[in-house]
Amino acid sequence: LKCNNDPEVTKFLADTGIGFDCASKAELVQILDLGVHPSRIVYANPCKPCSHLQFAANNDVDLMTFDDIHELIKVKQYFPKVRLLLRIQSNKLHKAKHNFNKKFGCALRSAKRLLVQAKHMHLSVVGVSFHVGSLPEDVTSFSTTICDASLAFKLGEDLGFDMTILDIGGGFPGVDTEHMSFEKVAAVVNTALDTYFPESRGVHIIAEPGRYLATPAFTLAVSVIAKRVVQENFEECSGCHACLDVCECHGAFESVGDDVVRKEEPIRDESMVRMYYVNDGIYGSFNNVFTDHAIVHPCVLK
Repeated sequence: LKCNNDPEVTKFLADTGIGFDCASKAELVQILDLGVHPSRIVYANPCKPCSHLQFAANNDVDLMTFDDIHELIKVKQYFPKVRLLLRIQSNKLHKAKHNFNKKFGCALRSAKRLLVQAKHMHLSVVGVSFHVGSLPEDVTSFSTTICDASLAFKLGEDLGFDMTILDIGGGFPGVDTEHMSFEKVAAVVNTALDTYFPESRGVHIIAEPGRYLATPAFTLAVSVIAKRVVQENFEECSGCHACLDVCECHGAFESVGDDVVRKEEPIRDESMVRMYYVNDGIYGSFNNVFTDHAIVHPCVLK
């Protein structure tokens, strides 16, 4: 939902039988209104408002994550019959453009303490979850964190929990690059799962490949609403707005009836660049230029 919550997208995915990772009451409402059964939803936010917990309880969304004692206290009060996934931090040996370790996930050294506390509170922990971060720089971040998850699983099993679910989170690329592709990630993930969570172990594996599903399915269409020529340091080209004469930067103008039309010509001055303005921006669809350091490649639609 965080990648693309367009109603047509979510309805299409819901009709395929896919599951959903929801992080708020609003997202829960959107998916439940599509008729998705609560068993297909993971409430994957380890920091939930009490009112949202109550909503989840009232709608039987009983699988959710936690990473802190305070969350266990809230869960015990508002939804004691919940099934919990312990969210651990991704392995710190690897980097991602957006690493969530500062916000979410417990360190592996804290896992036993939290599991013991959940046991004392008579809460049900059924598995482990993690997220390697958005746009990870190294595919092996998946394998090392899956290894860490197997250690957390063992801690839970030793305490008597029925550990049956592993949520390997997101981080799957939407666009393949030389160093990162879905196929490379899948190969690393499958090898790690075969090693640490073989099929004989009976663990249900879930993932959150939202970016992989949403990104390649869409092309953003915008309109060019203005343009101008400036120097590379973005100083406006002088003299071109004051007259309709020939200008090396802008090209020549000619009269067509009562209109003045400019004939587009190549820019001859290498210090000049032509800027185009579109009817969208960084506070809209292009927010990923800042948040994901995305490089946008425009093309003309005819």
